[in-house]
Amino acid sequence: MKFFAMVLCIATLGMITTSCSKDDEDLIVGEWKLAYLTSTSVEIDDNGSIYRLTGTSDEYPDDFEEKMKFTKDGIVYTWAYMNGEVHENQDRYVVRDGYLVFGGGIGGVKKFQIEKLVKKELILSYNYDGEIPDHDANYLERLWMEFKKI
Repeated sequence: MKFFAMVLCIATLGMITTSCSKDDEDLIVGEWKLAYLTSTSVEIDDNGSIYRLTGTSDEYPDDFEEKMKFTKDGIVYTWAYMNGEVHENQDRYVVRDGYLVFGGGIGGVKKFQIEKLVKKELILSYNYDGEIPDHDANYLERLWMEFKKI
């Protein structure tokens, strides 16, 4: 009897874990607008020179706007508007194990950690620490992005 109860508990935990992952996949579908962004990038070249760039979306022009639209079939459309110019992109995405992975469009494959995903709010972070290809420098990049569902 105890064995049966333990198997039932394990099966229930497995269903809960699976449903949470499925919930994230379902919750992300739709259109999201960037509400806030903070970024830091640091480059250290072989000579020891340090170049640091930090910023927030509060510093962007008044007409700046960025949106993402996630479809059920794994396609993400992004739009960025700034200084009267529109930039559009289409890419593939996957939600898995607490991460949102973009499939290699502009900028290559990027893996964002999902800090928060609820019905109307999405918070993503991105951390990279490594080398810049074809460049003798170490590079560090940190992003924090907050989106609201439209």
